[in-house]
Amino acid sequence: MRLHDLQQAMAERVLDRSPDRRDGELLDHIDGLGLAPSQRLQIYRNNCLISLTEALKATFPVMHRLVGDSFFRTAATAFIKDHPPREPRLAAYGAAFADFIAHYPPAASLIYLADMARLEWALNRAWHAPDAPVLTPADLAQAAETLPVLRLHPACRLLESPWPIETIWRVHQSDDDANVRIDLDEGGSRLLVYRQEFDVAMAAISRGEFLMLARLATGATLESALTEALEADPALDVAAALAGALTRGCLIQVTAETSRQT
Repeated sequence: MRLHDLQQAMAERVLDRSPDRRDGELLDHIDGLGLAPSQRLQIYRNNCLISLTEALKATFPVMHRLVGDSFFRTAATAFIKDHPPREPRLAAYGAAFADFIAHYPPAASLIYLADMARLEWALNRAWHAPDAPVLTPADLAQAAETLPVLRLHPACRLLESPWPIETIWRVHQSDDDANVRIDLDEGGSRLLVYRQEFDVAMAAISRGEFLMLARLATGATLESALTEALEADPALDVAAALAGALTRGCLIQVTAETSRQT
């Protein structure tokens, strides 16, 4: 068996992704170190499953609290089988978990659960995102005449949901509030997730602010982003929206140098 084939077979059997395939030839290449090769493989399989499940629990703690440990572990096992890690960093594992939960039949009655997973993934990615020099109010004033090209800071994430996921998330930050009743009809959420220095935070923002930042994230100019935001939300206070984005460190300026780097 070639090395690549051996590695592939090991990955598939450890994650139990091919239940109809016997361990057979793979066991011939495993040194049990005092145990039968099949036992050694099972130990490795269990350790791998436990490690990935614990990584998901660390990334999605509120979701874990909402559904309970048994439900979460069962869902995680199914997810891990179909979505093996693609990067050698546990913090980067779980990008597809929210979409998986959205189509996971046992979670069908928990209509807000997938969006909660999306929020927790956004918080995780904000925490681990690369740093970049933020635009200050003085920088913006100085460059105003040249219509600077602005983009969102790599740590910023935008999330919209028909459910009050911010309220649900905040309520489940401590055991004291875990039994607070949440009214799912209280309205949806438009959230900005961002990082300031060593803290990750979130803020509820208006429709206009959301659209302005979303358009900047997709490459629009500041002028077109503000125009579309005002068309969608005529009550938008442009000065306040820009000040809020700058205060939270959400904007960076794209220069010729940064364009070449990307």
